[in-house]
Amino acid sequence: MIRAEGIEATEFPELAQEYYVSGVPQTVINSGAKMVVGAVPEQGLLTEIKRALEK
Repeated sequence: MIRAEGIEATEFPELAQEYYVSGVPQTVINSGAKMVVGAVPEQGLLTEIKRALEK
């Protein structure tokens, strides 16, 4: 099960600060267990999700 939300960093600066947003898009996985900055291929994103689940 995966839940995703899109947040506009300029509209929610407190969230952008909390997760140290440094680029757009930035994908935060499991409340910061892993982060991916920039557009990545689907396989790269899946790899990072799997790594976050291992923690």
